[in-house]
Amino acid sequence: VSARIEWARENPEESKWMEEMMIRKELGGYCPKDPLKFAFISTIIGLASNKYYNNNTENRLKSLINRSK
Repeated sequence: VSARIEWARENPEESKWMEEMMIRKELGGYCPKDPLKFAFISTIIGLASNKYYNNNTENRLKSLINRSK
């Protein structure tokens, strides 16, 4: 279990607040009140950030390989 997950389990109110702020930042200040919409949007944002993280990692690795040739 990562330290971030452990912290979220120990501090559920702060964790919820941080997730809401992340969604507000991504959506330009909007945060849905409906829990289902909130869960859907947070899932989409999380998947998108994972995708970009993996792409960035892959691109960095490719550039390192190309530079070392």
